[in-house]
Amino acid sequence: MPRFWMIALAVVVGWGLPSHAASKWPLDAKQRQMLDHRALAQPLLNPLQARAAITGAVPAFLLTALDLPSTEEHRRSQRMHQELVKHSKLVDPPISVSKILDRLVDELPAYQLPEEFRYSLTVLDRKTWEVFTPGGGYIFLTNPLLNTLLSDRERGEAALAFLLARQIGHSALGHCRRGWQWVILEEDARRGIDSGIEPGVWREVLETKVTISGRIVEFLYSLNQEYRADLFAFQLCRNAGFELDAALDGMRYLANHSEKEQRLQRLKRLLQERDGTADPASEFGLFRWDRTAKDFIPCKPGEIDAEVRPIVFVHGMYGKNDSWQPFLDYFSEQKSLKGRPLLVFRHPGNGSIARSGLMLSRQVRELLPSPQKVTFICHSAGGLVFRWYAEKLKGKFDRAVLMATPHSGSNLTQLKFLVDLQEFFIAARFGLNEGIQRVIIEGRGEIGQDLHPGSLFFRALGKDRDAAKRYHVFYGEWIVPARARLLEVGFLTLRQTLEPQLLPGMPDGLLKRQAERFLASLELPAEITKGDCIVSVQSANLSGAGKSTKLKLRHLAFRQDEEVMRLVLESITN
Repeated sequence: MPRFWMIALAVVVGWGLPSHAASKWPLDAKQRQMLDHRALAQPLLNPLQARAAITGAVPAFLLTALDLPSTEEHRRSQRMHQELVKHSKLVDPPISVSKILDRLVDELPAYQLPEEFRYSLTVLDRKTWEVFTPGGGYIFLTNPLLNTLLSDRERGEAALAFLLARQIGHSALGHCRRGWQWVILEEDARRGIDSGIEPGVWREVLETKVTISGRIVEFLYSLNQEYRADLFAFQLCRNAGFELDAALDGMRYLANHSEKEQRLQRLKRLLQERDGTADPASEFGLFRWDRTAKDFIPCKPGEIDAEVRPIVFVHGMYGKNDSWQPFLDYFSEQKSLKGRPLLVFRHPGNGSIARSGLMLSRQVRELLPSPQKVTFICHSAGGLVFRWYAEKLKGKFDRAVLMATPHSGSNLTQLKFLVDLQEFFIAARFGLNEGIQRVIIEGRGEIGQDLHPGSLFFRALGKDRDAAKRYHVFYGEWIVPARARLLEVGFLTLRQTLEPQLLPGMPDGLLKRQAERFLASLELPAEITKGDCIVSVQSANLSGAGKSTKLKLRHLAFRQDEEVMRLVLESITN
């Protein structure tokens, strides 16, 4: 690695804080309240970036789909670590601080903890307030920031845990890896290797930007990456058992030393995560289906009588009230359901599942006086929203129907790549059915991380077998086994034909190495070959459920199939 790149790297959360930062800490209750009030008044921005215009550019397409190997991230970040240690004065971290890091790392999902990574904390004796990571498991913290946070004996350790967890998040979510890809592409260009990608496209595709000033390389994260690292830190602190409002002092600390609206907006998102709220409030919550007016009416306190037995529908990703229209029309005509209110729970379907579950808990508590009489009917990720309410928050219910719910997750990342691949190579004929074509744009927000098998969400959710006894699970296997085998053979053939389409003419640089490795491992996931094209049979068929029904249906058909509606009616009225 050229000496030019052997330089100190600063990934900023405390970058540029004034030298008098310590005087604004600890925060008292009034200061926290004022910061929260300012944050909640902020309008939220959509953090999702527009898709880069890459039509016809094979290298750019691959860059959207291929990650740098964890071994390469570790190798480069290790060199950065060695260089920083060599040219810095260090301070031994207190044992209590090392234990905070250990608690966080112990809760990391296995797929986000590469074998090469050994998380460590290095305390730098500097006059700045900084915490940053070059990836690879190496985290750096400056002594003034450490001492400032720990001066709050009651809440400081939780605040520190949040700031450390954010750095873990940037590495675990691949943000650092994207930055190193930028650096490698720059190195390839300096050696005369043409990647076939315009530099401007790198900035759009990789998100993590890199600026170079003298011997300093700085990773600059996009707003979307900052949001995701914040949420990851919140969830990691939750799973590690830190008091969550105290952990949010870490974000309050950042917001208190910067007038930038962006940090207040980030604090607002975390407060909404803590409280189970979302903007605009009028669009979310419980809505009553008016059978006569055929319209949705927001539920109000006292409107639902304690003697009735409501039915609550919970949608999955990107659902709306009318997602359940076929069910609502069908149920409205059933004499056996006369007098039973039909309600739809509308939640931010691409946010975190835990936040939606907490929102459901608040709505049930405020609007349904007899929750033990409520029947829930849920589709897809909506079943996980309900399970968080029922199992994690111990919400009351009578019975629940869970349709096509990914109880152990779904590999949306791989599914999305297959869809993108077919869209990119228009002439290709994968033999895939329309079910997979409908899969993704869903899962680009927080919920995409939650639904990954083994995620922080699933580690926190666990299983409640007593609650599951009152579940009726419906799951689908749309492609018959014989056709699935043919599809796998066809896909193998296609994979073999992709190599001469993708690889010839590509320079011997980063992208070609990544493409060769990825194509060798590409296969059709079980979600397609043995599932409903979004959720596999194994994931949707929850063990311990009171009753399970297998159907030959694709994922979205569960919300509108007449046979499903008849079976669900039978299940909830018997």
